[in-house]
Amino acid sequence: FDGASRVMVSNSDRARVNNNAITSNSASNSVHQQRDGLGRKHRYNFQLKPYNPEHKPPGQKDLVYVEPSPPFCEKNPKLGILG
Repeated sequence: FDGASRVMVSNSDRARVNNNAITSNSASNSVHQQRDGLGRKHRYNFQLKPYNPEHKPPGQKDLVYVEPSPPFCEKNPKLGILG
């Protein structure tokens, strides 16, 4: 872990997913369905892109965040933040 990278989520890869989710096979909706060793390789179907294009794209084990942290150190009585 070298640092955290701010990222944007791209929905372009979701369009390629097969949308035939409704099937007549009752086993396809079974809780005990066999995976046959597929694992979780493609569990999430989106691509993370760096917020700053000059940064490298994050890898599998990189720490990422979507939104910056709120400024809790700055006083804001409107929100009840003491600073």
